[in-house]
Amino acid sequence: MKTTSHADAEATLRARLAEGPDDLETLVALADLLAEQSHDREAASLYRRALTLHDNDARALCGLGLILHAYGDYREEGIALLQRALAFDATRLDAYRPLAWALNESGRRGEAVGVVQAWCEADRSDPAAQHLLAAYSGAGLPERASDAFVRKTFDDGAIQFDSLLRESLHYRAPEALFEHIQAVMPSPTAQSLDVLDMGCGTGLCAPLLRPLSRRLVGVDLSAGMLERAVARSGYDELHCAELTSWLAEVNEQFDLLFAADTLLYFGDLGRILGLSQHALRPGGWLAFTVEALPDAVAGSGVELATTGRFRHSEAHLQRALAASGFANVQTMETRLRYEAGAAVMGFAVVAQRPAFPT
Repeated sequence: MKTTSHADAEATLRARLAEGPDDLETLVALADLLAEQSHDREAASLYRRALTLHDNDARALCGLGLILHAYGDYREEGIALLQRALAFDATRLDAYRPLAWALNESGRRGEAVGVVQAWCEADRSDPAAQHLLAAYSGAGLPERASDAFVRKTFDDGAIQFDSLLRESLHYRAPEALFEHIQAVMPSPTAQSLDVLDMGCGTGLCAPLLRPLSRRLVGVDLSAGMLERAVARSGYDELHCAELTSWLAEVNEQFDLLFAADTLLYFGDLGRILGLSQHALRPGGWLAFTVEALPDAVAGSGVELATTGRFRHSEAHLQRALAASGFANVQTMETRLRYEAGAAVMGFAVVAQRPAFPT
């Protein structure tokens, strides 16, 4: 969606370009603005024009590479452009992650690891670089994504988060999980439950949960996401906090814990499930989604993918839920979203804290 500020900036740049069609700075600035709004075709054309004027301009190389690397038919060209951009300017920090991803998608895992290592050297303060080095190399697997990684990822993406998920990724994890709840849980009366939305983000789940909720509480680590949730309204309380620390202070306060695509930032789920059980009243329900790791390739049952998210096998889920004292476990495989044209499959899980000790 084009904002007023985008429209004004675009009009100014187009007028400037009409006066000076070969002005490199204006060409790249307009291409950057159009790419930011996902107008890929025109942006790519402008970057190519810029490169005819200066074939080693790192900004145009990077901008065009960022567009092309995600398209299968143009991936190799995108890789080459991003490599050239970094060769001329190693401080083009926005090039490292997509270059590593594109190399890995092309079966060049060793080169991808090298790119992430170079990224770590170029920006020692970026938590995403350190987190993804573990994902690509398989070494130093963390127990969960760091607070810094989660906070930066979602603070940076807060403004465009909803439109990206709904329009580009066709995201449906909240709806899939809610449908699973309706199929498994006894039907609650309206506004009868105390509900916790774990990792509530911008509040996408509030419209689903509000009709069930006597009290609806949201917790998220990203202040930027919570600003959007406040604007959307629907919650009785919102807390900016790390989830495990917050849950550790809660004792039998909720009837339903809802976590749409939140637990996929945790590896071994034992600790977060134990804390969730502690936060539920006896007879309460936990509902969550994770990305699916096929049992046939599961190994330990947990994998840190190159997206920075963990994937979990169904066997791991069953073991971890049983060890945490949950019963009535119902697991359903479902599509969560699309990425790079492919469906991302996951599990929607509903489980109950027993009403009486077992």
